[in-house]
Amino acid sequence: MTPDKHKLLIVDDDHKLRTLLGQFLTEKGYHVTLCEDGTHALETLERDSFSLMILDVMMPGLSGLDVMQCLQHTRSQQQNRSLQMPVLMLTALDDVEDRIKGLSSGADDYLPKPFDTRELLLRIEKQLNRTMAGPKTTGNSIQIGTLIFDLQTKVLSREQHVIPLTTTEETLLSVLAAAGGAPVSRDDLAAGAGYALSPRTIDVQINRLRRTLDTGQKENDASQHADPSPTLIKTVRHKGYALLITSETPLSPNS
Repeated sequence: MTPDKHKLLIVDDDHKLRTLLGQFLTEKGYHVTLCEDGTHALETLERDSFSLMILDVMMPGLSGLDVMQCLQHTRSQQQNRSLQMPVLMLTALDDVEDRIKGLSSGADDYLPKPFDTRELLLRIEKQLNRTMAGPKTTGNSIQIGTLIFDLQTKVLSREQHVIPLTTTEETLLSVLAAAGGAPVSRDDLAAGAGYALSPRTIDVQINRLRRTLDTGQKENDASQHADPSPTLIKTVRHKGYALLITSETPLSPNS
């Protein structure tokens, strides 16, 4: 999909930065909407849908983390495509703990200020390419319960329905899938994620991924009274976490 088909929401209380980003991304072909605070952003999301949101962390009133908390709550209550959009956080804070807080809140990427607009553009393109990828299999996929995870495109789907994943969920699922159902320690999961994640943060992210997988199994069930799906990520005492892989044989494109 070309840039001129994508709608971006920029949320930042810095008028100058917000305006400059809007002009820059408009020149690159994106449709841009600007919001000066978190409250305005949530109101805008109720009226319209966007391909991606660029969200500042430190804002008066509702902070970026507050906005993410509201989005996460709403996401758990309804399956709304606009609420599954990737979120790129911008902040002047560059401490490891601040990055962990941002990623743990459900954000897909994190870019500290000041930043190069070329890097911002690349990160936006990466997120949009990831989320717009279709549920195509490459002959290198695994089945997890009733879900299909393509190991190359990193797309999770069920019956051609894409189940959105955050970048961290996608990475952790890839690490677990690569283990072939064997337990993966928290340290190995953190190393695979590429972030300085504490054991507690890993637990939080695994629980989020667990809910995403379980919800993905249930959301297309024809019966509202279908049996509860099994937990697809098992906790293995003293060893870490293991993925419940239904089929370890690569699936054909028509599977």
